[in-house]
Amino acid sequence: MPKPHLAITICALAVSSLPAIAQTSVSESTKQGLTGTVNQFYAALSEPVNEVAVGLKLAPDAQVELRDLDIQQTGEEFVESLGEWANVIEGGAIEHEIADVTDAVFEMNVCYRFAAGEPYGTVEVMTFMDDGRIATLVQEARPESCAQ
Repeated sequence: MPKPHLAITICALAVSSLPAIAQTSVSESTKQGLTGTVNQFYAALSEPVNEVAVGLKLAPDAQVELRDLDIQQTGEEFVESLGEWANVIEGGAIEHEIADVTDAVFEMNVCYRFAAGEPYGTVEVMTFMDDGRIATLVQEARPESCAQ
């Protein structure tokens, strides 16, 4: 049985499918700005869930892919699912650490700690539009992301 939080957690499609994505080298100040976007995004997914803030961080045509469940969503579908997510994350926490940054591609180790269950570890890769909003986010299971 799939874990309910996975059905609404963000992930995304291949970078090549979105031509407006920043694919060239970016400055350190741009990387710092994108780091802020990443931090704000995960904060908005935490309790209390802020649907408006999540929506503002996503590009209009953002794509979501949950590879371990073979689920693909649009950013709009993801935001629409946050009501359910709020119930799942209630009393829990999201811990994220930026593991690697290559140009405008960020890789994070993420641990979803649920009050009523086992933690779930993932690796999540985000790409960004030129305006700094999230274009894609690909999530794959990675239990070691939840080191105790």
